[in-house]
Amino acid sequence: MPRNWRRLTTVALVAVLLAGCMTTQAGIGDQVGGYTLTSVEVTVDENVRTGVFERLDDIDDEELARQFEQRLETVMYSALGSSFSGEQPVHMSVHVNEMNIASDAGRAFFGSESYIGGSVSVLDATTREVIAERYFREQEKDVSFTGNIGILVEITKNVIDAGSNDMLDEAIEEFAESVKVWLDT
Repeated sequence: MPRNWRRLTTVALVAVLLAGCMTTQAGIGDQVGGYTLTSVEVTVDENVRTGVFERLDDIDDEELARQFEQRLETVMYSALGSSFSGEQPVHMSVHVNEMNIASDAGRAFFGSESYIGGSVSVLDATTREVIAERYFREQEKDVSFTGNIGILVEITKNVIDAGSNDMLDEAIEEFAESVKVWLDT
């Protein structure tokens, strides 16, 4: 009997460990199923850091924050609308309190990556009751100085990327995609 007891205990322990590995962070897909997205409001904390090289791009902090708010609202509204399939109106509020938007020069020559961090709240539009809330911190993934291909090749790749991709768009798209995954799971 003791030998069977050890096997049973071992099997039970392994099952518990495997079950713990299989759990993922739950999204809110079921909670937002009865809603439809009517508006997205983005605010940027006035003390947010916008990056070391922002002056090289000749854009001041207020202008960058205004451009960022408009672009993020547009991208979030268009990308997330399909995650809501109901009739009841819902409002999404995004408050950004972390931001480092690398300039073209920083991205090209130093491999600087842009990131955005902020709290996303989904609110019932009529009652203003919070349905769900989560913090996201997302970083663009196209700029790097990694690998074994050589520093000049990396700089060339980063110069091409910085010239062809907007410094805000990459980070905004990564942020919106993470929110969409959360909403759809």
